[in-house]
Amino acid sequence: MVGTNEVCTKPNVNVIKCSERKLDDVIDDLMKKELETTETVKVHQE
Repeated sequence: MVGTNEVCTKPNVNVIKCSERKLDDVIDDLMKKELETTETVKVHQE
C-alpha cells in the first residue's frame, strides 16, 4: 500500500468502558419502557 495515508490505531478500552457506563441508565430506561409497552401488528393477506 504505497502512497496511502491510512493510520491504524487501537481503540482506547478505558474510553469505551466509560461511554458504556454513561449509557447504562438510558438503556435501562429504554428496556423498562419497552417491557411496559405492547404493540399489535396485524397482517392481512391479499
